[in-house]
Amino acid sequence: MTTADQDPSELIRQLKESFQQIKLGGGFVGKTSRVALALVAIWTVVIFRLSDNYILDAIIIFAAGIITAFSFWWINKTEAFVQNNPSIALLEGAQFLEYQKFEAQMKGVLSSPQTKPIVDPSLPAISSSALENDDSK
Repeated sequence: MTTADQDPSELIRQLKESFQQIKLGGGFVGKTSRVALALVAIWTVVIFRLSDNYILDAIIIFAAGIITAFSFWWINKTEAFVQNNPSIALLEGAQFLEYQKFEAQMKGVLSSPQTKPIVDPSLPAISSSALENDDSK
């Protein structure tokens, strides 16, 4: 089987297996890297899918071009957001909430939670309601 006759889904499966071990971080760089890897995969499929049918080739190249243009637009808009909001862009989800809580504690707006230390961390924590029920015996 030649590469021009190869099924695109098989090629995508092979690319997925090849790039499965790559671990990308969160935030802007990680998201942009995923977009770049997706573009490489799309253009690899396009190159291997080219044939003697010029109309089909033109349609495939046009579709890949639209995806590429959208990706560049997305990356540029995301980069502008990163420049305006660097702390938000570099952190995700719970990390961002923890960062905001940390900032509020440093400014004195939010007090840090006061919890009693557990004597042995391997033992489960006892709630105060359990202690009250135990005292009533």
